[in-house]
Amino acid sequence: MPRYTYKCSECNETFQTFHGMSETLSKCEVCGSVECLKRVYDKISFNAKTNEKTGAAQRVNDFIKDSKQILDQHKEESKRELDD
Repeated sequence: MPRYTYKCSECNETFQTFHGMSETLSKCEVCGSVECLKRVYDKISFNAKTNEKTGAAQRVNDFIKDSKQILDQHKEESKRELDD
């Protein structure tokens, strides 16, 4: 099942849940409010490197480094949203 991220307009909490593609969530899992959820789309970054000189270990390390940068950006965005 796919994982979806929702944000509640009542309690301002963001959470992730698993459900089928044709389903939608209408009740907040944090505060229990109904009809207050908005689906948040996660930023996904994938950088396919096909350079033959780059080994698998280097590609994995590059991916981890890129992922950490993306996570740091998400943290900063979340902090700014909480401060507003």
